[in-house]
Parts: sequence; C-alpha cells; structure tokens
Amino acid sequence: MSAVLLAALLHSLSAAQPSSNLSVTEFVSALESLDSAAHAEADCLSVYEQAETLNAPSLFLGATYCFGAERPVEAASLLHFGQVRSVTDLFLSMESVDSQPEIAELYSLLYFQFGGTADMTVWADTGSATSMIEDLETWAPQLTPDYQPGWPRDAGIEPASYFEIIEDQRGHRLQQLRVLARLGQNERYVEISSELSALQAANPGGFTAGTPDAERSSEIVAEMAVLYDAASQE
Repeated sequence: MSAVLLAALLHSLSAAQPSSNLSVTEFVSALESLDSAAHAEADCLSVYEQAETLNAPSLFLGATYCFGAERPVEAASLLHFGQVRSVTDLFLSMESVDSQPEIAELYSLLYFQFGGTADMTVWADTGSATSMIEDLETWAPQLTPDYQPGWPRDAGIEPASYFEIIEDQRGHRLQQLRVLARLGQNERYVEISSELSALQAANPGGFTAGTPDAERSSEIVAEMAVLYDAASQE
C-alpha cells in the first residue's frame, strides 16, 4: 500500500471499531466519512487479536488502524488475511453478484486499494519479514454460522469447500511473500522501491506521459520486474 493511499485512508476513517464483521457498505462509509480522528495502538491490536473471526472489510479497516499506529507488521498481516478472506468470499459469491452489489464493491476495493503489503523497508528487516510470513502461516480463519463476508452469506456453502479455497489462496500469497522476503535483502530492489514510492507521492494524480517522473517510474517498474523474476527462481 502506497504512502499516498495510506495518508488518504487515515484521514477518512470513522471511529467505528470492527468488533463484529462490517458490511461492505459500512466499510465504504467509514472510508468516506472524512473523520480524521487518530486511532491508537490499542485499536490496531484489538482487530489483530480478532483476526481469525473477522471478514475482509473489518480486516482491511484494522490494517489502516495499524498503519496509523505505526505497527507496519500487524498492518501488513491484516492486509494479507483480508486478501485471502476476500478472494475466498468473492469466489464463492460470484453467482450472486447481480443481486449483491457489495460483491463488486469489495472486488474493486481489493484490486485498487487493499491488494498490497508492507513497504520494502519493512521487508528489509528480517525479523519483520519472518513475523509477517509466520502470521499468515498460522492464521486460522473461522467460518461460524453467523459469519457474513460483507453481504448476506449463502447458507449452502460447505465449510470443506470454503477452507479448501482458503488454503489455496494462503499458499499463493505465501509464495509471493517469501519472494518479497528475499527481495528485502536485495539493496538495489529496496532502493528503487523507495524511489518509486517517492515518485508516486509526488504525483498523487498519476504520472503524465512523457514527463521525467513518468519515464523514470517506467524504468523502475521494469527493473523491479526483472529482480522479482530472479528472486522467484531462487
């Protein structure tokens, strides 16, 4: 998640605590509330401790609390949990997308805002990298009878099918995180990743084609892709 996005989110959170699962509509309302109240470390840790029972909207809101409380490891872990939860819930709900607009809304939020992870400076710390990976390895999401993914859940979903998808998505995300852990030890990757973040912060509306910043960002993205591919083969 970029610094620009985080700043915007942290200035738009409501004071609502996700002690129970939020609907997608409630989550979007929280993000659009323009409430700039700061959230304490206790708010972050409260969500983190409930992570096994929470749905993706609640996990994503908790991640913003943790970023604001300067707890990047917990923030990233909540993002990762939310990504696995959301993809699972979306996969099992696609037949209802026409009657449940919240499904498309969550997909959009995942794709455009909550699909990231911690900054590479966090991955560069081996202890933090290990913690983020271990968090996802040991996270044990629950599917209680009253669990709602952010919209009314189809009661016909079999737990066995649900957890099969959870494990598939967990494995896929862990594979990506292990590559990031290796890249965190690559000084060049960390350096250009930070440079790209700075360029993005200087161009919050996006890059203008033909400008030096746009050209440099393209160069960085290309180099990062090469380094990522190399790390994936290790």
